[in-house]
Amino acid sequence: MNISKDLGYVHVYTGDGSGVREVGLGLALRAVGYGLNVVVIQFLWGTTESGEYRIQNRLKPHFKVYPFGRAELVDPAQSTPTDEYLAQEAMEYARRLVARPHERPDLLILDHANPAVHYGLVESKDMLDFMENIPANMELVLTGTPAHDEVLSRAHIVTDLQKVKHLEDRGVGSRRGIDH
Repeated sequence: MNISKDLGYVHVYTGDGSGVREVGLGLALRAVGYGLNVVVIQFLWGTTESGEYRIQNRLKPHFKVYPFGRAELVDPAQSTPTDEYLAQEAMEYARRLVARPHERPDLLILDHANPAVHYGLVESKDMLDFMENIPANMELVLTGTPAHDEVLSRAHIVTDLQKVKHLEDRGVGSRRGIDH
């Protein structure tokens, strides 16, 4: 079965509902299960304590995570010049990775790239150019909220997860191993 001939699409997962990032990570898990190589590049978040970072050693050589950002999730509406620099470094790393056919993954997830573009830490024209030029044998996923309108219009698949109710409404904070 030649899975790579069916690749080449752009997915965007966004919305105010819980699970925007988890949809992308679930897709990654499925891809690894079929022997595809997956790379996750994390924008706006540089922790090495996340579950997805910690599991990569167990999923080698098919799953790699590259965090670019501070240890805590950055609020892009209140970002610093350092946050902008790190977001641009993440974008540049994605470009370099895709340009090297022997290192290019089958599935590339740009985690939290949507808010990085929406708030201008990454230029929208740079992301749109990247989306337009992905290789036919690679799938691209962008996650995070909010997503830039042009990114939404150019993607092949867009899912907008909406919150109906959430534990945070009852004062329950983020739980290690479940929410991060």
